[in-house]
Amino acid sequence: TQKPTQKPTQKPTQKPTLKPTEKPTLKPTEKPTLKPTSPIAEGPNEGPKPIQEGPVEGPKQPTVVPKPPATTKWYQKYQEVWPHCKNFKCGQFSIVKAKEECKANQQCTGFSFPVNNPEQGQGCLKMCGSNENSAQYGLTGTHGYIAKGAATGVIHFKYAFKWPHCSNIMCGTFKLHDMKNLCLSDSQCSGFSYPKGNPAKGSGCLKKCGNNEASGGYGQGAYGYWSKN
Repeated sequence: TQKPTQKPTQKPTQKPTLKPTEKPTLKPTEKPTLKPTSPIAEGPNEGPKPIQEGPVEGPKQPTVVPKPPATTKWYQKYQEVWPHCKNFKCGQFSIVKAKEECKANQQCTGFSFPVNNPEQGQGCLKMCGSNENSAQYGLTGTHGYIAKGAATGVIHFKYAFKWPHCSNIMCGTFKLHDMKNLCLSDSQCSGFSYPKGNPAKGSGCLKKCGNNEASGGYGQGAYGYWSKN
């Protein structure tokens, strides 16, 4: 209802009637009464931890170290004998090459190779199955036999100057090494006669004695006896 005054009726005060306080009436506290909060102690009284970015990891699984592939074993089963099993490959090759080819065929049980194992030789990869002696043996002394796997079984020296008169499975002149493995490879073999003194090579017979070794009596003197039992 009233119009504003076009001109102020009073002049502005040239100087303020009250002077500002020269000094503040209260001095600031020289030392704070409360010490700043010390760092949060580690342990069970910790405060909430910052949220990690990304998905929360579960428990770590143990590291699985892959096993190295199994190594194929080989052994010189016969030095001057080889089994007349089925041949699936014959030719001129090194022992290393023969092992590679035999390893690649699950049915391969070993291979014949010339005596003394030269760098290269004529031989045959064999498939003998579980009955190596089913087709008899090569006995000319020109080749030996390297078998896949590990040697098994034990033959022990039983008699020095006698041998049992059991049935003969096979007789001939063999290396002692070969006689042991020939007997171990025949489920019916109980042991073998061999010349006294156990020379590296000699004549003898694989024996089938069953459960009664003494049933046929014993021979005395020239031969001893090696037993599987």
